[in-house]
Amino acid sequence: MQSIRTRILPRLSRHLATTRWCSASKLQNRLPPVLWRAEDEFPAQKIKPWRRGPASAAHFISVGWQLSLRIFRIAFSSIFLPEVIIAFIAAGKAVLLIGAYEAYLLLDRSLMTTTQILHFTSLYSVQHVIPSCVWGTKPVELIALAAKYDPDVILRTFANTPADATVQLRVQTLQASRSIIAGSMVMAQLVRTVGQLVSAGERFRLNVLFGSEAPLKSVKQRVIRLCGKESDVTYVSLMHHGEHILPVYERQPKWYQKQLVTQLMHINKHWQWKPIFWCVENNEYGSSIAWKPLAAACFSKHFLVQDINGNNLLIIEADATDTEDTLNLGDECNDLNLDDASQAFQQIQAHFKRQNKHNVPFRVLRVFLGDSMQKVKTGGGPKLRLRERVNQSTEVDVFVDSRTVIVAAIVQWAKTLLMQEKFKEVVFDTDDLAYFAKIRNLMAELGIHLIDVDQISTAQADYEEKRKKLVAKWSELEQDNKSTEEVDSMLEQLQQPQCTPRLVYHTTTNRTVMRVKNLLAAQKIDLNRCCVLVDKVSGQEEMDKLKYEIPVTHGCTHVICSSVLWDEMFRQVRVWARLGNSAEAIQAELDCQLGEVISMAKTALHRKDIEEPTNK
Repeated sequence: MQSIRTRILPRLSRHLATTRWCSASKLQNRLPPVLWRAEDEFPAQKIKPWRRGPASAAHFISVGWQLSLRIFRIAFSSIFLPEVIIAFIAAGKAVLLIGAYEAYLLLDRSLMTTTQILHFTSLYSVQHVIPSCVWGTKPVELIALAAKYDPDVILRTFANTPADATVQLRVQTLQASRSIIAGSMVMAQLVRTVGQLVSAGERFRLNVLFGSEAPLKSVKQRVIRLCGKESDVTYVSLMHHGEHILPVYERQPKWYQKQLVTQLMHINKHWQWKPIFWCVENNEYGSSIAWKPLAAACFSKHFLVQDINGNNLLIIEADATDTEDTLNLGDECNDLNLDDASQAFQQIQAHFKRQNKHNVPFRVLRVFLGDSMQKVKTGGGPKLRLRERVNQSTEVDVFVDSRTVIVAAIVQWAKTLLMQEKFKEVVFDTDDLAYFAKIRNLMAELGIHLIDVDQISTAQADYEEKRKKLVAKWSELEQDNKSTEEVDSMLEQLQQPQCTPRLVYHTTTNRTVMRVKNLLAAQKIDLNRCCVLVDKVSGQEEMDKLKYEIPVTHGCTHVICSSVLWDEMFRQVRVWARLGNSAEAIQAELDCQLGEVISMAKTALHRKDIEEPTNK
């Protein structure tokens, strides 16, 4: 992980900012290509909370106090259940009534008024509530004196008669009865309380596991990230920004939630028991109840992000990408969709307004990362593209085209590599027919011919054809006993063409990495002319390890990691917003940067839609 943080990554935003894909009229009022370093976006993150020192010690105490309070609340809510409280009240009433009857039998009522009898019996019963828990009885004479009565006057003197013996036995039975009721109730509750206190920590850990425990107020300035079921770009963002990113996942089965927490522990081992994400049930993004606990625990003025002018921003980001499906242009996303994100945007904004008791002014920035070419379902059939729907509504403030960003990076690599070459060809090494067809049509718009792994490149075919002709000419001259010096010179000057540039991308990151390793072992690729596209940051780490296994003289593979690029795009949008730019200006800048690629993608998909019915 550390290598990803410290290594200088290729900045896609710098490529896009310097590439003039806009018309002359749109080149005016361009936003500056400013991309802050990840560690500079939230300066407070520089103070590592788990290192020694006064600041970290105070942070640790604050976090520890919040965790202890959360665990205590869980135990408290389990101990004092309504049915338990009712049972306690019933037992208390029984002890008081028994005590009052016991006092009534001990009094000489002939010399007392009704008021005095009621006063003494009530005092006696109250005085014996606590002693009853430990099978104790206070002397009745002390209670009489405390009530300012003469014990010799008001208390009954028992004689050695059967009647008085019966009363004394009844008094002893009452004493035992109230002790049994009070003692058993207290002991049962004590045992139950100890059990609840012991299990409260485990229940808190389960709440953290299932995302039902709201994150702590451990940092200021947070960004909410809607992640769907899985989001590798959020994993990269958490590596860079820690708890300043608040992920919201869809709740999954227990084994999947454990896998999520285990993955997060690679970033910070303390996140095993510290709540840093929230979970929402599937199809519950529009439910107010699903967001109420999170809002009550986290939403405050300290949650807002501030720009350079001191204005407050409520930033909500949505990752509507498939983790292992970067190049499937136009296909429906199998994870978070625009409908779910739109509902979440509305609920978060509404809850924040309710929690904003001090009326702190703020503006909302809703950022959506998705495929603009994705078809939207309508009553008459999928006629709209996702971006067209967003343009017609106000559901999103900034739309970041996820797949076009990746295609732009590939196009930039291909253009740079093939700039001086005669034959514009690239080998696309993939195991998916849809990827190959879509990228081939898109590259054709640039004049780049995409070939399969088993095809011979035009440059190689041209070389073999020239060599074949020269060899045939040399054979003719040799048979005629003529000089072959000129042909020999031509054969020596005829050079083997460079290895055809290769783009490697398979349906999973692990397959892509395995393919590259196999090609390296077979010496089938030129690392300097190879581009590897991976979806997960783990794939980029594997490619980084290859650099230490391969000699430097063999070159270096160009690696594009979709999760890293998307994280940079999210950060670029936040930086522009922090610099005081409006959502309209940010969207216009993104459209200007990616305009040509989006146009090519539309043409390629339109061509594919025409070819498919014809083929059928």
